[in-house]
Amino acid sequence: MIDGVAENSKSTTTTKKKDSRVIQFVKQRMPILHWLPNYNWKRDFHGDLIAGLTVGIMHVPQGMAYSSLAGVPPMNGIYSSFFASSVYMLFGTARHISIGVFAVASMMVGAAKLRLAPTPEEWASGPGNGTTPPLGEFVSVLEFTSALTMAVGIVQLILAICRLGFLTTYLSDPLVAGFTTGSAAHVLTSQLNKVFGVKLPRHEGVGMLPRMWRDIVLSLPKTNFITLAISIFGILFLDLSRTFLTPQIKKFSSIPPPLELILVIFGVAISMIFELNEYYNVTIVNTIQRGIPTPALPNFAIMPMLVADAIPTAIVCFMFVVSMGKLFAKKHRYRVDPTQELFAMGLMSTAASFFPVYPAIWLVACLLTVFTDVINGLIFSLAFALITLVLRQQWPTFKESHPEATPRQHVPSDVRILRFDAPLHFANVGRFTDSLAEEIESTKEQPLLDSHNKQILLDCTNISYIDSMGIDAITEAYTDAKKHGRVLLFCGFNGTIS
Repeated sequence: MIDGVAENSKSTTTTKKKDSRVIQFVKQRMPILHWLPNYNWKRDFHGDLIAGLTVGIMHVPQGMAYSSLAGVPPMNGIYSSFFASSVYMLFGTARHISIGVFAVASMMVGAAKLRLAPTPEEWASGPGNGTTPPLGEFVSVLEFTSALTMAVGIVQLILAICRLGFLTTYLSDPLVAGFTTGSAAHVLTSQLNKVFGVKLPRHEGVGMLPRMWRDIVLSLPKTNFITLAISIFGILFLDLSRTFLTPQIKKFSSIPPPLELILVIFGVAISMIFELNEYYNVTIVNTIQRGIPTPALPNFAIMPMLVADAIPTAIVCFMFVVSMGKLFAKKHRYRVDPTQELFAMGLMSTAASFFPVYPAIWLVACLLTVFTDVINGLIFSLAFALITLVLRQQWPTFKESHPEATPRQHVPSDVRILRFDAPLHFANVGRFTDSLAEEIESTKEQPLLDSHNKQILLDCTNISYIDSMGIDAITEAYTDAKKHGRVLLFCGFNGTIS
């Protein structure tokens, strides 16, 4: 009887542990379960509501505009923003970004659609010449984009399972700034044909922008001047309103005026009154479908042929979201988990694909040489060696340095001495700040016996080089320590750094 009670007790304990692990895993993968119970409704809800309405209104014209780059109906761009944001809310870690369509991904989807899923007319007038289309049959644009979105989500989930989110460590601030500027150039160029009211062929690959600029210049004689006038008016309205009108309204209300929505409503009214499409050949969106579409399974049969396009699209989307998230996180002093972002984006894409939407050494050397050839084996082995070297630089040793092992005779015994054994640069600042934050948190649990116990000494003897992001990390660490009532001291910098 006693044995039976003991076995039942043990079984109950095991079940509770399993349940606890499941709950912990779910909470880890759904950040909303952490922040929502602690959400300060009185302090934050009003501002969040205003921000949500403002950004949501902006997504309407933006979704319709970028959907044309992907070659899908305008309503599908709005669906993409709606479903993506709804899923990201549950799983994302970046607090200040708004998930939706953006120009670069839209152009990648549009180029893939034109190449793999052209209409019969496009195929006949292009490279088709009576041959079978690339996917073996003609598929609708919505069928293609749903399958591609599912493939992108699967790629992102695989990257998340492999915990490859750490690769965003190599997204240095200059790289993110350059990527953002380059993306802006793509956005601007992609809209110029609509500004001038001309039709241009689609381009992809290296030299895409110069070819688009050439086509725009050659098409200038065909400019629709009514369309150009409408475009100039819209640009001036948005710019001048933000410069002069919005600051005046802010004096009386914290809610910014929905300038984009006002412009869309005004443009629709003018188009209907003067029948711009019929009399002046101004391109219009036409009727937009109402309501939420019925979910449907993607076409899994064509997905294997979309992998080559899904991988770069998944990486670019992930890179864009995380780079923007890191900018806001740095400004507002919180952390974005890249691996969780991969997981969130993967679920976001796979869930949204059900709707008509569109979308982030020895052994190795031996095997590569055997299964490829000598030259490729050498090249790939060298690349692998360089990657492993970079990874070692990314995860340097960060540990406690004992006074008896270093010349610290004049340092009180209760002062924590830490040592970072690598140059401090953009690839490892994440580990530096995270490890130092953990040390600062751990010292908070210790009783403050005297002033020395508040001090943390960072031995910088082995830090031979610091870049601009490393300097920012040191400044952030010092501020963070001060905020927690600790004093962060530095010693051992070499002459070059000093």
